[in-house]
Amino acid sequence: MSRENVEIVRRAYEAFNQGDLEGILGFVDPEIEVRPDPDLPDWRVFEGREGFLSFAGAWLEPWDAYSIEIERSPVPPTA
Repeated sequence: MSRENVEIVRRAYEAFNQGDLEGILGFVDPEIEVRPDPDLPDWRVFEGREGFLSFAGAWLEPWDAYSIEIERSPVPPTA
């Protein structure tokens, strides 16, 4: 993965961790489909950016705080 792509992914994670779901939309394909685990209650496919926002908002609602941490970068850091 190129350094540029790594930075794009990092910015998307930062937006998510700041609770900026609208900010993530710039990183999301307009035709995104979110397909949660079909064993979840009220399972359905969420389509488009509005669907992404709907899914993400519902997923995050029960938690006071939720974040994703990158444990390892796929590109070695430069010296």
